[in-house]
Amino acid sequence: MMYKYILNKDTKNNELSIGECCEVDVGQLQTMYQEIYQIEKIQKAMNEGSLALINQLRTTNLYPCTYVMEKIATKVVTLIKTDSDPEQPIEIVFHDLDIIPRKEEPPTDLVPEEVNIDTILDQDEEIDETPFEDGAFLDPDELDPGDSLNVSIDETVNPEDDI
Repeated sequence: MMYKYILNKDTKNNELSIGECCEVDVGQLQTMYQEIYQIEKIQKAMNEGSLALINQLRTTNLYPCTYVMEKIATKVVTLIKTDSDPEQPIEIVFHDLDIIPRKEEPPTDLVPEEVNIDTILDQDEEIDETPFEDGAFLDPDELDPGDSLNVSIDETVNPEDDI
């Protein structure tokens, strides 16, 4: 989807306007919202830094992502620093596919070219016979009959019984 932001400075009324346009059909943009700012407030935010300027420019209705907002703020600084009104409004055009980072293709050299499943199945796997921390293996004969882990194979549970 394509987005266009139109920045216009009106020194006569001491205002800066930012209009947001979105693509409603292929190649057809429609103005969705326009925000009007007092130039004095923008200049004060510019003196406080880029984050303050971005926070001043963002509103409930005009809240583009940080990447886009940084580009808008850069153009706003340029526009405010000019002494006269520009002959044409400044247009900033973004396509959302340009903003979203692209995934890289995984390297092909990490995946083996051919894997034969029969070879894998025929390989003898070593069984880990490392004892537990206390030095002994778990022997089913040594389990306490009241232990919750000691469940007889032929023992069934009746769902109607109270547990």
